Amino acid sequence: MSRPSLSPIAEVFACTVGQKPSKAKYYLDDTGEITRMLQGLASASDQATWNPSPHVSL
Repeated sequence: MSRPSLSPIAEVFACTVGQKPSKAKYYLDDTGEITRMLQGLASASDQATWNPSPHVSL
């Protein structure tokens, strides 16, 4: 059974790398933090199959 690649219920947030003028609400300091954030989101996405209300902690 295949699952859709995008959830029909999506949440979006703006993020920038490094502190600089931006309208983004969040920022990450470096590429290491980007990697950890993406791994956390991927993990939460995988868990959503088992748990309908996943929580991401970074």
